[in-house]
Amino acid sequence: MRVKDKRKVILETKGIIKRFPGVVAVDKVDFDLLEGEIHGLVGENGAGKSTFVKIIDGSYQPDDGEIRLNTEKVDMKSPQDSALKGIGMVHQELMLLPHLSVAENICISWLILNKIKKINWKEIHKIAKKQLDKLGVNYNLFEPVSNLTIAQQQIVSIARSLASNCHLLILDEPTSALAQEDVEHLFDVIDNLKQHNVAIIFISHRLKEIMQIAERVTVMRDGRKVGTFFIDDLSENKITELILGRAIKEKFPKQKTMASKQKIIQLEGIKIGDKLPNVTFDVKKGEILGIVGALGAGKSEIALSLFGSYKTQPKGRIIFDGIESTINSPADAIKKGIALVSEDRRGLGLILNQGVRFNISLPILGRISTKYFVNIQEERKIVNDFVKRLNIRCTSINQLVDNLSGGNQQKVVLAKWLAAQAKLIIMDEPTRGIDVGAKVEIYKLINELAKKGMGVILLSSEVPEVCSMADRIIVLFKGKIVKEVLYKDAHEYEIQKLVLSGRPE
Repeated sequence: MRVKDKRKVILETKGIIKRFPGVVAVDKVDFDLLEGEIHGLVGENGAGKSTFVKIIDGSYQPDDGEIRLNTEKVDMKSPQDSALKGIGMVHQELMLLPHLSVAENICISWLILNKIKKINWKEIHKIAKKQLDKLGVNYNLFEPVSNLTIAQQQIVSIARSLASNCHLLILDEPTSALAQEDVEHLFDVIDNLKQHNVAIIFISHRLKEIMQIAERVTVMRDGRKVGTFFIDDLSENKITELILGRAIKEKFPKQKTMASKQKIIQLEGIKIGDKLPNVTFDVKKGEILGIVGALGAGKSEIALSLFGSYKTQPKGRIIFDGIESTINSPADAIKKGIALVSEDRRGLGLILNQGVRFNISLPILGRISTKYFVNIQEERKIVNDFVKRLNIRCTSINQLVDNLSGGNQQKVVLAKWLAAQAKLIIMDEPTRGIDVGAKVEIYKLINELAKKGMGVILLSSEVPEVCSMADRIIVLFKGKIVKEVLYKDAHEYEIQKLVLSGRPE
């Protein structure tokens, strides 16, 4: 029999409803959070998680229902209002001011609300240092946050919330861009906050992390609450079933592909900036080549260089379709049949203020246009076909991609390049920040691309993903290739050691 938890309920929602045109995003959700509790919030992309916490954060106003803080009914009119009530939120897309210092970012609310024109910099630095000390870190307070790693920026974002006397912290996908060692440090920080009675709502698609850190977990599906469960009563597979409403037979549905002997691309002695001094590998038609490495190992530099969008041109030989080539720009890459699914899908993969139709058809406008006019009928036919094939959930093909979930945004990027009939597709962290169901759909698409003879480069920091999906695996460590292994010979444990240390022992 479970002992009743005596901690007080600091947050409670009753019957929260939020509607957008054509959809009920949050449907009668009841939720409670205890003092000093780490509470996981999980669900598919589009399940309503982010909308729900944005109601708590004050970014959205509910259409019905109520919120209680410490048993008192409250209305969150804005994020500033919720901050004054002790609620802080660290978004997946970090909302820091890159050219301001660590101290200025931590104390930004104080700077904005300060009615005295003269700023007490001594006090600013004192407050910032106090918050960083709470988190067990020692950063240069004068350093622009643009010079920090993503992990360090996450800590600065948390410190900013604490500076506003936050006692309830919402973390939205805080580990999606972190290396494993940074995740462990973040968990130490979260545990430290728990000891100081800060309650945390932890949103993540990484179910292993939910199992590791949360006490309870609330599952959402299609805007509704499926239930709230004690983590000790669940397994990772059971959470997956609750999220999807069904069991998944295979998390990594790898299909055997018949790679051609014909090489679609060869890199010989490629030097990319200072990070990658000597990169040599090839990709065959119909092959999935996995490149695995920790964040900062050089994967993204390879992806951007092959797409002609890295800050410096690579030196060495690139042979594409049997012809020595130079790729000076994305336009060059697209003409050759090279596509990039960037890890920054919002910044580099999509035009957010345009619709699904515009984004998918953009690379093929030349193909479906006359000198003066776009064949709208043909465009709609192609776009509707890909929306159906890839199961892109949208209200219509004109819906802004900014309003789609992360998984559906990623599918739009894939549809764009499928429509463009690329020969080589470079996928940099293609499943980052998307749910387990959408991941399986992305993996099936990768199989489909390879079966059609397309070369696929799968770059990832997720060792199980690469070991399960790639035909051949390259391990990258600090810009150097330290191992190449076939799918049948790949062992996750050995690959993981190489990713972390560059050595098998």
